[in-house]
Amino acid sequence: MAIFGVGVMVGPTLGPTLGGYITDAFGWPWIFYINIPIGMLALALSLSFIQDSRYQVKAEKVDYPGLLLLAIGIGTLQTMLERGERLDWFDSQRGRDVRRDQRGFADRGSCGTSSRLSIRLWTSAS
Repeated sequence: MAIFGVGVMVGPTLGPTLGGYITDAFGWPWIFYINIPIGMLALALSLSFIQDSRYQVKAEKVDYPGLLLLAIGIGTLQTMLERGERLDWFDSQRGRDVRRDQRGFADRGSCGTSSRLSIRLWTSAS
C-alpha cells in the first residue's frame, strides 16, 4: 500500500516542476512528445509480460444499438453539462429537450424501439 502512496505523492509534487523545466528548456510541445517513449516502453513491457488467458472467451455478438444509444446518451449529457449554466440549466427549451432525451434513452435502452431524440437539439442556437 505504501508503494501506491508513493505514486500518488510523487506525481503531483514532481509533475509541475518537471513540466516547467521541460517547457522552459525545450518548449511547450515537448510536454506532449515526452509521453511517446514512455508509452512505447509501457507497450513493450505489457506485450512481453502479459499473456493471453487460456480461459478467455470472445464475444459472439456486439450490441450495436446499445453502443449507439450509449454514445448519444453520453453526448446529450455532455451537452447539458457544458451548456447548462449558460442556458439556465433546465429552464430553457434546449435544457428540457436534453433532459427529455436522456429520460427516453434510460427508459427505452436498446430494446429496438424508436427513441424520442429531438432533431432540434443538434441544430444551431444562434
